[in-house]
Amino acid sequence: MEFKKGKFAIYHGKEYVLEMDPVTREDVVVTDDPAAISLGFSPWDDYPGDYKKVVKKEDVEYAYECKTYAVYRGRSFYVENVSDNMVLLAHFGLEGSDEALALGFTFVDRWEFTQKVQVDQIEEFRVVTSQIWDLPMPHGHQGE
Repeated sequence: MEFKKGKFAIYHGKEYVLEMDPVTREDVVVTDDPAAISLGFSPWDDYPGDYKKVVKKEDVEYAYECKTYAVYRGRSFYVENVSDNMVLLAHFGLEGSDEALALGFTFVDRWEFTQKVQVDQIEEFRVVTSQIWDLPMPHGHQGE
């Protein structure tokens, strides 16, 4: 089972999490590897144990966003989280909400429904990757 969620960048041939610094509003690549200091990363004071480096679009080879979906009882749902052998599924929107409720989903917020299920109840996991920053997709990543 592969669970991947968030934005990522390939920078100098390596994949990093891609985020926006909430203070400076700059795009940064992030790692928890202290060895990255030798590559110009600096400790991220707001997130102990993480290291960041400011990047520009032209510094990055690829940039993409990943979302994981799961097929549960024949229907595809967005995966919010996976932990302790449990999957938090989500359904957003009016269309399909009756089916989500019939499958035991709970109303959370306006047109948002969630359900926790065991990993072994999932028929299939699928990671969908989409390009961002108008950069090409890395080899081996599929969009939808």
